[in-house]
Amino acid sequence: MTSRQKVDQGIKLLVSRYRKQFRIKENTGFYSKDDFEAAEKKFIRFAIRSGWDPTSSAPKSVETEAEAHQESIKD
Repeated sequence: MTSRQKVDQGIKLLVSRYRKQFRIKENTGFYSKDDFEAAEKKFIRFAIRSGWDPTSSAPKSVETEAEAHQESIKD
């Protein structure tokens, strides 16, 4: 397997995980079919670009900001 194939496989795995994260009852019951597809694409694009961890409830950047805020409160 070439490195390009590994990258492609990794991206497909991330997209699959993010898609699974997005397809919750709250989203499937809220959007129309067309809007759902558009929102899902936007969510996946956001998640990949921001480095969102599918096991976490918030993007890394949000977690980092929250941690920085907590540290500033301690001082």
